[in-house]
Amino acid sequence: MEEFPARRKILVLGGVSEVSNQERYSYFRDLGTRIGRAADFAYLHLQRNQFRRCRSGAVESRMNAENIFRIKSDPISIRPLLPDDLGPGDVILVKGRSENRFSRLSLLLMGKQVECRLEKCRFTLAVDCQGCELLGQRYQSHPLLGPNRSLKGS
Repeated sequence: MEEFPARRKILVLGGVSEVSNQERYSYFRDLGTRIGRAADFAYLHLQRNQFRRCRSGAVESRMNAENIFRIKSDPISIRPLLPDDLGPGDVILVKGRSENRFSRLSLLLMGKQVECRLEKCRFTLAVDCQGCELLGQRYQSHPLLGPNRSLKGS
């Protein structure tokens, strides 16, 4: 991402869990440093301490602290936080686990209707939200969704 030519570079990053406890502090500081060199805006779905370390590394590499955000819920909740004037020349890299449904944000940014807000999808066949019949359905309006205690904010 650092070498990719763009007007603005925006990173949306999901959680990282493959890091051992001994490496966590240095890993997230280093990740932040790399993000700070590569991106103009960063939206990070990390635990609080991981986010703090990552943010410190990004700020040390001269990234504006006001351009670093922590995602605490559904990735599409960040849409209002993205720059209002997104357009040609902007690059957005969305990287996250399929189970956290980061593809919903990509689909939303491509102009698709995204209504589903299930935090944990019960439909194991729907690896990618793009082909799911529930993507454009509100929680209450589809009988397959039914009550789901893992759904927040509905």
